[in-house]
Formats: sequence, structure tokens, C-alpha cells
Amino acid sequence: MPQRMAPANPGRFNTPRLVLVTLDLVAVSLAWLAAILSPFDWQMASRGWAVVGLSAGLTAALLILFDLYKSRVSSVRSAELAAISRVAALLIPSILFFDLLSTQELHLGTDLVAGIATFIFLIIGRSVFDGWIRSARSQGRYTRSVVILGSGPGTDDLLELIADHQEAGYRIKGIIARRQEVPKLKADWLGEPQDVLEIMETVGANGAFVVVDELSAADRSFAVEQLAEAGHHTHLTMGIAGIASQRVQLAPIVHEPLLYVDRPSLKRWQLVVKRALDLFIASTLLLISAPVLALAAALIKLEDGGPVLFRQDRVGFGGRAFPLFKLRTMAVDAEDRLADLAEQNVRNGPLTKIDHDPRITRIGKFLRFTSIDELPQLVNVLRGQMSLIGPRPALPCEVEAFDDELLARHNVLPGITGLWQVEARDNPSFASYRRLDLFYVKNWSISLDLVILVLTAQTVLVRAVKGVLKRGEVTDLA
Repeated sequence: MPQRMAPANPGRFNTPRLVLVTLDLVAVSLAWLAAILSPFDWQMASRGWAVVGLSAGLTAALLILFDLYKSRVSSVRSAELAAISRVAALLIPSILFFDLLSTQELHLGTDLVAGIATFIFLIIGRSVFDGWIRSARSQGRYTRSVVILGSGPGTDDLLELIADHQEAGYRIKGIIARRQEVPKLKADWLGEPQDVLEIMETVGANGAFVVVDELSAADRSFAVEQLAEAGHHTHLTMGIAGIASQRVQLAPIVHEPLLYVDRPSLKRWQLVVKRALDLFIASTLLLISAPVLALAAALIKLEDGGPVLFRQDRVGFGGRAFPLFKLRTMAVDAEDRLADLAEQNVRNGPLTKIDHDPRITRIGKFLRFTSIDELPQLVNVLRGQMSLIGPRPALPCEVEAFDDELLARHNVLPGITGLWQVEARDNPSFASYRRLDLFYVKNWSISLDLVILVLTAQTVLVRAVKGVLKRGEVTDLA
């Protein structure tokens, strides 16, 4: 049996984990402060602070139990959100139980506030962490050095995926494959599969991606066993794309690990619920935000005297065009000036994004980093032209460049926000836009929509903080 190898950079101080633990401790502290200040129980001291201490310890234990300090969970925001939801679901009855043991009575109101506030503050804290770590990883910090085993189209796709999403935190050191396959490679060749452990030690890698369908059975089994014995982080790519992890489960046959893929579970009742949620949330938000919209309209009008609303044709459900509404954040002649700024487009493909766009007005910067400019699209939702969640409606000129597969995004209502907006809105790669939109169309569900709604709140919070720090130098959701 091979000896366990020391991980790359032994003794390296784990700054991200320390930051995350600190933010979680702050979240729990703020949650109990909110509970203490709540009107349900003004005599917290009489209950005994042991309840607070036990609850804080229990929260920490649950966070560890659900792997919320492991990168494979904390770096996947949908998985992280689901795990935090489970922590909250177990925390509230546990607090009530500890409370009953220590005081012989229930303080239901305070304990509910503490549990719900813990969930909310954990989400906020981890939103801050997510924004920080993604930015740091995009700059090459706090990354994991990995190798790829295999060569061929699957390896090329994986290289492109990691290159497009540097915020994922992986740095490719090279490819391990049979020597005869070297001319096909699009990255440095490091050696052959039988030497995987020695190669990883030499290049300082402590993780590996094994492209299963591009290795022989012997090479694949040997490499995976060697990596597992050495304690390296190992990912297996199965050659399937665009399928939600919830639809894939392990279904072994005679102890051999096989994957079972469920069919999409979309049912008619989900469409009814989605529409009901759209109507309820959109009408509620419009009512609540009416004073904000009125103030924003006045400020837009005062700045340059131009129209308050910006109306633009977009392509929606079934490929039909509709007028999308936004608060105007640019100069009146913005569309006429677009051609002059074409060279400053930082996105590839048919999409357009211009950093530090000179057409944005002063009030427009504020409206964008707070996402207030998107609120009029709630009217589009009420009119049935959009949903709260869905692929972002594209411009007709963008749709002309879409291939037949990407046109499937028109099989669902476009959304004010969507999977691409919360996962890769600032990513210049058109491949990322395409992949995430198609993933949503193929795997849509009410649960996925709810996750995206919460992640949108996280994204808006992070953008607002960045906007304040950078004085509004951000772009909108589109």
C-alpha cells in the first residue's frame, strides 16, 4: 500500500477557513443579540446564558456536521444554502429542548427569533465570504493546484470550464496521459498515469480531475485508488453535462458504483405554483417599493429632464418579442453611442458589457448597484411576459447569433434573475452564459427557483457593498 503523501504547501495557514469561521461566529452572535432585543423575552439573563452557549456550540457542530467548512459544499452556493437550511431546521427544536432542560419552561418566541436570525445572518455572512473568495480566486489567490488525468474532448471541455470560471479556485498544473496522446493535448504533459503520485508531488498539486471516459479501465482504477490512498482531493468527470446533481444518484450493481439519472420531474402543478409565486411576490414588491420608485423617478427627471422609463424590445417565451421596462440609468442618447464603444466590450460572443460605461448617469450608478432600476420589470411579470426566475431575456440581435440548442431557452418564460445572474453574471465567457441557461431549461423546478431567489438576494447584497466601495462602478443584471 502506498504511503500517504503530505499535501502541497504543508503548514500553510488557511486564511479562507479562518475568515469563514469568524463570519459564522459573528452571525451567531448577531442572531442572539436580535433574540435578546426581541419583544418576546426581556429577561434573558434570568434564563441562564448556558442556553446561549449551548446553542452557539450546537450551531458550530451542525455547520461541521453538514460539511459547511469543506470547499466542495461551501464553494457551491446552492449546496451551501441547502445545508444551512438543514442547520436551521435542526437548530430551532434543539434550542427549545435545551431551553426546556435548563429553565423548565419554553421561550418559544425568543428561540424562534434566534433560530431564524441565525439562518439569515449565516446567509448574509457567507454571501460576504463568497464575494470575497471569488474575487481573491479570480486574482490567483487561495487556489488549489490540480492535475487532469485523461486526454481528448472531455479534457478540453474541462480545461475550458475551469478557464472560464477562475473563481472556482482551481489552478491546472498539467495533464497526465499516455505518451502517444501527447500531440492532442491543450496543456502541459506531465507524465503517464502509473506515475501519478510522483508527478503530483513534483508539481505541488494536491487535487486531481479524472476524466473517466478518456482513460483505460486499468489506468482509471489504478489512478483513483492511488489518489484515494494518498489523501488527494479527487473529482471524477462522468462525461455527462447539463444534468442537475439532484437527478443523479449512486445505484451500485454487485458493489460496482453506477450512476442512476432520474427523468426531469417537471409537473403541471409546478407551473401553477410558479405563476402564483410570480403574481404574489411581484405585486407585493411593487406595493412595498412604490415610494422608492417614485423617489427614483423624481431623481432621474431632475438630473437631465429625460424620460424616467427605459423600454427595450427583448425576446421572450416562444421567441416572441416584448417590451422590457427598466428605470433609465443611461444618457438619453445611450443606444446611439453604443457603436462608438464596441471596442470596449469585455465579453466574448454576442453579449455586451462595458466597464466604466460613460453613458451611465450619476443617479444611474446608484440605481444599478442597488438593483432598483430592475423593479419596473415586476410589471412585465404581472403581464405574463416574464417570470421572477428564468433565463435573462436577450436582445433580438443577440438571438440571431444563438445556435438551435441555445434557442431552447425560449421554451420557458424569461426572468428578472436567473442561474447565470447569480453564478456568473460578471463572467465574460459566452460559453458560461450558454451552459447555465441550458442547465436551467433542462432542470427547472420550484426548488431550483427558490434557491435562485435566495442567491439573488445574496448577489444583490454583495453588489450593493461593492457598489458603495467602488462608488457605483458596477453593471446591471442584464
